[in-house]
Amino acid sequence: MRKKLMSIVFVVSVGVVPSISFSDASGPDFFRVTDVAANDVLNIRDGASASAQKVGEIPPNTDGIINLGCSGGLTFAEWEEATQAEREASIKQRWCQIDYLGTVGWVAARYLAEGTAPEGETEEPGFSWRLLTVGEEPAVGEGQIVFMPDGSVSGKTGCNSFQGSVLTGRDIIEFQQQMAMTRMACPDELQRQEDAMLQTMSGAVRMTYDPLIDQLLLEPVSEAPTLRFQRIR
Repeated sequence: MRKKLMSIVFVVSVGVVPSISFSDASGPDFFRVTDVAANDVLNIRDGASASAQKVGEIPPNTDGIINLGCSGGLTFAEWEEATQAEREASIKQRWCQIDYLGTVGWVAARYLAEGTAPEGETEEPGFSWRLLTVGEEPAVGEGQIVFMPDGSVSGKTGCNSFQGSVLTGRDIIEFQQQMAMTRMACPDELQRQEDAMLQTMSGAVRMTYDPLIDQLLLEPVSEAPTLRFQRIR
């Protein structure tokens, strides 16, 4: 099943790109948080704007944040011709799309610096899967899950982020122990979804992949609800 799991995840190589701050380059493979106070967080938003909806948060000094590409700001040629004021304004216009523990969203680039891969991480991150349904009900919020080749798993219930590991067998994967979780208060609808997801992701689960529609099913051996996901990268 280890080989099956790795074929389901579709591991891809990520080339190393030199760090650069202009809008015609995507930057490093991994970021770290910088210039965020110890009692504050870096907000993750669903769009490249400070007015976009908040979908998560990253603690200060966090490293190993996956870079999915940046936009905004000046090109190199424009930077060369810009005034100091224009350069400072450009920095505030730059946003980067990231993946932090399965939460995909946008953060202000001025709070990011070149980071390093998480300990034990390779340059082959797994794909992210977006939650579509919980049982017969459509998902709410931005539920996601990421399986890594080393057996680690992370994601977001739509409210809180989680991290854990799985063991693989012939046709079954088994979630190990209790997930490590963030502890944000959730609206009732998201709390019900989170409870259902955690119920499914505890113990043995049958994993099946449909390549025609690029979807993943987690079907628990218990009476917990089936979770359906769509691959997003």
